[in-house]
Amino acid sequence: GFDLYDKVVLNYGMMVERKNVHVLVESLAFLPLQYKLLLVGQWPNAEYEQKVDEIIRIKNLSHRVVKVGYTPYPQIPIALQNADVMVLPSSFEGLPKVVVESLCVGIPSLVSGFRMQEDIKGLFYLSKIDSKVIADTLIEITSKNVEVDAKKIIHEYSWESRVKQIESIYDFAKKNYLA
Repeated sequence: GFDLYDKVVLNYGMMVERKNVHVLVESLAFLPLQYKLLLVGQWPNAEYEQKVDEIIRIKNLSHRVVKVGYTPYPQIPIALQNADVMVLPSSFEGLPKVVVESLCVGIPSLVSGFRMQEDIKGLFYLSKIDSKVIADTLIEITSKNVEVDAKKIIHEYSWESRVKQIESIYDFAKKNYLA
């Protein structure tokens, strides 16, 4: 149901309060009408889902928010194909798979709650989890042609690269401690 000229903001994964989906929804009030929000994921807490639904109703955003709900993993690429930017305004994270996946397919990502060890083109960090800050940063990101270093993500964060890192740790341990 998106228009060709819409700016589709994607958030996917578990819809829990620490991921601040409610703040992301509130950011739409500061954005032009062509910005739409696609929420893909399960809501394990009915009270939190009601809170988000209430914000959508009060701020009259129902025509700009699409809630898909639980989506089997093989169908996630459908959401990724529609997205212009992925946003994860989380209070805390490890290294979120959703961010790696989004960057891997060339979608710029606006995030919080963690830091990568190195700079990655296309990865932007929120200075503050605030609806106005999210909106302003989204306008900045989507107003320019953002390059995403997908090759770097694939090379350094793939399962294969992680296995090689673990193997090198074992090799080091065997050489230095098991002699």
